[in-house]
Amino acid sequence: MSEADVEPRVEALWRAGELRAAVELSASRFRGGPFRDADVDAVGDDLDAAARLFAHGSRCWFVARWADAELALDRALAIRAAQLGDRDVATLACVERLAAVAHKQRRLADARVRWDAVVDALEIAAPVLGACAARNYAAYLTGRRGDLREPRELMDRALAVLVGELGEAHDDVLAARKANAMLLIREGAPRKALDAIQRALEDTALPDDHPFVAGAKLAAVRARLAARKPDAAAIEALLVDAIASFERGYGEHPLLAIALYLGAKHGSAPPEVAAERAARAFAVRRRFDPLPDRDTRVIGEAAHSLLEAAGLRDDAARLHRELAESPEVA
Repeated sequence: MSEADVEPRVEALWRAGELRAAVELSASRFRGGPFRDADVDAVGDDLDAAARLFAHGSRCWFVARWADAELALDRALAIRAAQLGDRDVATLACVERLAAVAHKQRRLADARVRWDAVVDALEIAAPVLGACAARNYAAYLTGRRGDLREPRELMDRALAVLVGELGEAHDDVLAARKANAMLLIREGAPRKALDAIQRALEDTALPDDHPFVAGAKLAAVRARLAARKPDAAAIEALLVDAIASFERGYGEHPLLAIALYLGAKHGSAPPEVAAERAARAFAVRRRFDPLPDRDTRVIGEAAHSLLEAAGLRDDAARLHRELAESPEVA
């Protein structure tokens, strides 16, 4: 496939929800093939090369290939900073994406420094791009302890721009609605969060089996649980859809682990299925956050209990040994 044919095909796969396939095809443009084997230094050092690297790194982030994302984005940043300057919008966009990578790699101080450095400038120079940056920074702050006024201010600004400029059906608006729902839960308004995310699911132009829609369904499940509306049948339906969409679009991914875990704990599947979901959630989660990560251990312990309750004692014993061999985080 020629270079001219690659990007339209990548975009078509992306819109169809086949995100991993899109990233694999995108990586084929770099010497060495997909993901970590790709030699991004062989791409060149002009601004067209930087654009390809930026697009590829941004897509790698979504499929949890964060080391690959950082490699491509760092190279794009070096090219753009050298040729456009540190304060050009294209350069700032690289810094913003690298903040998102740092967040996922648990380099939290680095993430905050990078977002602090670019959000205001992007909001002024490129309002839509700046609104996406503000949304992402707000989502990061929502997951941290502390005052929620800053993420609320960022989120409100982001939503106003994104809805006004792009319309309710756009996928960047769906991402903002999802992030806002998680903030509303933190603010103690889960019913409002559930109403908002349900409206967003109705408005989006993305296909129902797209992983971005699955992420919104996951937010709806969390809002239901926080609002004390644990309708097991409704939760089961949402999570069955989400799990299938994540598997098709992402393959193994932290969001798949969350969906499997919530399905095991709060769905209406038979005990054996719940136990299998929990065990798989643990297996997927530890690929990204190995033991002794505290949240990974919580999922592993839940899987052990469900395996025992389902009478799958051999599987439970194997998991117990694995947990026992890993020290707990103090």
